[in-house]
Amino acid sequence: MTLRDANQLNHQSIRRVVKKVDKEAATMTLPNPVEVPDPNIDDPALPEPVPEQEPPPTTPPPNEKPIGDPPPDAPPVTG
Repeated sequence: MTLRDANQLNHQSIRRVVKKVDKEAATMTLPNPVEVPDPNIDDPALPEPVPEQEPPPTTPPPNEKPIGDPPPDAPPVTG
């Protein structure tokens, strides 16, 4: 709506303004969508249950003997 249109509305009778506004509002409304009944309302299709599984471990189990360690009978390092 431009300033000119607003000024014209201000100088018209209230009945004419309301009629014009109602006409504009009627063209802006959207029709209601047609409601379609749910075909599975009496016998709904439920998703298959997920079989129970153990969750994956969060960290790998520690190695008993890491690679690169000195043998247990080696003398301690002094420095």
